[in-house]
Amino acid sequence: MPQAGAGEVRIRVHRAGVNFADVMARQGIYPDAPKMPFVPGYEVSGVVDLVGPGVSGLHGGERAAAFTRFGGYAEWAVAKTPFVVLLPAGVDFSAGAAVPVNFVTAYHCLFHTGALFPGDRVLIHAAAGGVGLAAVQMAKGAGAVVFGTAGSAEKVAFLKMFGVDHPIDYQAEDFVEAVKKITDGEGVDVILDSIGGQMLARDLRVLRPGGRIVSLGMAAAMGKSRALMLRELMSAPRLQPVKLLETSRGFFGVNILRIFDHRPALGSVLLRNVFDLAAAGKARPVIAGEVPLERASEAHRMLQERSTIGKVLLAVVD
Repeated sequence: MPQAGAGEVRIRVHRAGVNFADVMARQGIYPDAPKMPFVPGYEVSGVVDLVGPGVSGLHGGERAAAFTRFGGYAEWAVAKTPFVVLLPAGVDFSAGAAVPVNFVTAYHCLFHTGALFPGDRVLIHAAAGGVGLAAVQMAKGAGAVVFGTAGSAEKVAFLKMFGVDHPIDYQAEDFVEAVKKITDGEGVDVILDSIGGQMLARDLRVLRPGGRIVSLGMAAAMGKSRALMLRELMSAPRLQPVKLLETSRGFFGVNILRIFDHRPALGSVLLRNVFDLAAAGKARPVIAGEVPLERASEAHRMLQERSTIGKVLLAVVD
């Protein structure tokens, strides 16, 4: 049983979020993961069970969500109080566990790596995933024109229904050519890329002057042998600052764990911002499925096969 230290609370977990970072950590390619054995899991929702010394504003029995920095795949999880948020009325445990990582990541990528203006064109890869759908909602809320790629006709149909202006099935057509055709060759202003590898080189072909690529993941390396994973990681283009300067374009890497670790005040603000949006009905996670904790391997398989639309959760307590 984990204990809550000074400035911490213990949460009886009802739901835990599943993320690509968990898969990468399990595969041994996530640099910030603890040495094995360890318990994965970045985000949970549940009921505050124990309050550590020096904690104010949180009490036993309150419904809460938290960013846990590993340890979330469990019946009880401990979190630092700046990273704990009381669940707003109308936000259930499933939504509570689906918001922290995906919506904070999307929010930071869209609004903290640079400006986003009404009418800007935003291209979101893996738009039917958890982060992708969060980014779609926020970009549309900011008045952007949204392009979204997905890997099946079913996902493209969902994206169209969800409000994506230009959904693109990257399995059926070249997204580069599709974007160029739609924009008369101009390209887009912001690209959120959670795929990585060779995809980044293709992103550069549709990024117009003044634009930026935000790299937030390496999904291309998932589900492969170690040799193939390394090959995919090494296939990313070598970026030359002088070339970016000449074309007035930017590249930004986002590892949300580092934000919470090294800029905790910012992480806390981001977490509260997205739960304010959830309380206002402007951050609505799409739940792809809930898998019992003891079958967590199935949840990882679902992410690796990219067979889901939305967020995968682990159900711990009903």
